[in-house]
Amino acid sequence: MRKKNLLLIFCLLLGFTAYAQQRVSGIVTDVTNEPIPGLTILEKGTGNGVITDIDGNYTINVSGSNSILVFSFIGMQTQEIEVGNRPVINVVMSDDFTDLDELLRRCYAYGRQ
Repeated sequence: MRKKNLLLIFCLLLGFTAYAQQRVSGIVTDVTNEPIPGLTILEKGTGNGVITDIDGNYTINVSGSNSILVFSFIGMQTQEIEVGNRPVINVVMSDDFTDLDELLRRCYAYGRQ
């Protein structure tokens, strides 16, 4: 009887541990459907993060369905996506021309001085 109780407690604890984390994976591409290697994915409010591989794939364990993933890459618009109950989140990143336009304006203004 004691062994059964210990086994039951162990199974319950294991179930809670599995429930506490959720695995999310996907692929990150640009608007031309090309994969983006080296893109950063962070779980918002934590130090938990990964980067995409050479084919734009990623896998991250998040703390739960309320987690928000932040996708960022230099020269692209940062995106924040709530995980929900989705095990796969594919993301299409778009260029952030605002920063590039500002940089070009400053370079042009500097060259005119």
